[in-house]
Amino acid sequence: MGRFQHHTGVVIASKIHGHVVSGMIQTLCLFTAAYNGRLRYDVVIFSTIPLQKDAMLQLQHASQPARLVVASDMGGQSLLQRVQSLTDKQRTLLLFRCNVSRPEDIHWFTRCCATSDCVRLNYGWQAEFRATHVWFHPALAEYKYMLWLDSDAFCMQPWMQDPIDVMVRNRLVLFFDHFPEGLSRVPQLKSIVRRVFNSSLCGVTMNRKLGQLRTTAPTCADNAVARIPLLHGFFHVTD
Repeated sequence: MGRFQHHTGVVIASKIHGHVVSGMIQTLCLFTAAYNGRLRYDVVIFSTIPLQKDAMLQLQHASQPARLVVASDMGGQSLLQRVQSLTDKQRTLLLFRCNVSRPEDIHWFTRCCATSDCVRLNYGWQAEFRATHVWFHPALAEYKYMLWLDSDAFCMQPWMQDPIDVMVRNRLVLFFDHFPEGLSRVPQLKSIVRRVFNSSLCGVTMNRKLGQLRTTAPTCADNAVARIPLLHGFFHVTD
């Protein structure tokens, strides 16, 4: 068995919609038995819908002896308030993609389409939250490392290695499993990367021997769409 050592500034995070918590309870129970019962890292569960007290108590019980906090991923807003707070351009695009004419006609299980991809709005929201909003959420402000675990990622045996310890000792930025898993072909991706990092990102591959990601081309043609393989999001550790 590998080394297990408690490190400061670590949080376990996951997300649920809120209308059903049974899967999250099972995930926490198994995860506690497999790993966190030894390390006792804080757990933050993001929920779109406010939870009833009984559901909160069940989640806390499943994560003991670790401390558990449930945080809103909507900043306390309702769906209607969130839609109304969008810019006119964003709101118009959302209504078009969800095939409705008024913000009042949108609900979390509305099916919305971007090009050929159609998903329920609650699924699209969790993807947006995990890609963007989670990194700025105040519930994570005091932590340096986040281990993300999907609400349906069930541990089936005790962990023999400590991913947090590996992450910290090797000073990693990202520790992951399952790559590639899907592909991003968003036309705006190149301009976003250029604006944030002042660099180009045209493609990514993994060195299978070292387990490290590397870029495949330093520059892209102006009219080329970056094709970036994705990590499977069900489990990863980030700095």
